[in-house]
Amino acid sequence: MRKDRIVIGLVVFLVFSVIAIGSVRAQTYRWRLGTIQAPSSFTGEGLSLFAKKVAEKTKGQMKIQIGFSSVFGSLKELVPAVTMGSVEMMVEAQNWWDTIDKNRKIYVFPYTFSDWDHMTVYVKSPMWQAELKKLDSQNIHMIFPDPQKPILWKKGPTRVILSKRPIWSAKDLEGLKLRLYESELAKRVWKHMGCNITVVDWAESYLALKQGMVEAITTPLSETYDMKFHEVAPYITDINEFLQFFAVVVNKPKWDKLPPKIQRAMIESANETALWSNEHLDRRAESDLQKMMGEGAFFIRTSLKSFSDKIAPLAKVLEDEGMWRKGLFDDIQKLKK
Repeated sequence: MRKDRIVIGLVVFLVFSVIAIGSVRAQTYRWRLGTIQAPSSFTGEGLSLFAKKVAEKTKGQMKIQIGFSSVFGSLKELVPAVTMGSVEMMVEAQNWWDTIDKNRKIYVFPYTFSDWDHMTVYVKSPMWQAELKKLDSQNIHMIFPDPQKPILWKKGPTRVILSKRPIWSAKDLEGLKLRLYESELAKRVWKHMGCNITVVDWAESYLALKQGMVEAITTPLSETYDMKFHEVAPYITDINEFLQFFAVVVNKPKWDKLPPKIQRAMIESANETALWSNEHLDRRAESDLQKMMGEGAFFIRTSLKSFSDKIAPLAKVLEDEGMWRKGLFDDIQKLKK
């Protein structure tokens, strides 16, 4: 009898062990990542690489489904979706989430940052840390490395305006029918520059240009060719209005529930993807530019002085109106090396 009890006990132990092991293996995570980018775009390639790296590093415990081309919503829709957790994460430029922190509006004020060195110094500053804490308080967590060794996933590498007619100086912007994204600041900036503004979702912008609803669009150079904007707006002017880098942003309550090893894997994957993207960005942008010119587009590189001179007075006006905190613009300028 004793042997029988021992055998039964071992069987029960093994059964519960198998169940326990199965439970551990079943603890997987399936997150959705929202983006407006097309899967064939350079950014789309980077996002696919990020998801692949996360799956590999977690041995399949975390799998990320990417909703390319606004499948999970436009940028305007994704920001609240990630805040509420109905979509777990999104990847877009660092200037988004200005509805949570008004100081982020300054990222898209033209020529606030002079170059990438200037931007990197800012990311190392207490001002940037204060922004991250503000986002955390509103259920938004930005996956970011050690701020003293920031790896910025650059977007661009420069911003251009594509138009149906050539843009050589700020004067050529007067009366221009410009497509914009939903942003109070962007509207103020481009109205100040003399443009007539129409807000159009990114995915619908090609058709808006083709049908004449708008006659120009601003965009990072690296995202131009795959969207085929040059087919309907062949004049491409390098305006480099502001610097952007991609931010991997997640719902904070869901992030906090992840095991530390999965968090580390996602941070490492984001950093490795940023390094890969930065390494290939300039070459990809130059290749795309050559292809667009080969298909009939014209590339214009002109002095930016007329653009920066015209926009400069608006900075103080917006600051006085409370667009961002008093003194922020000057504080950023003081960081220049």
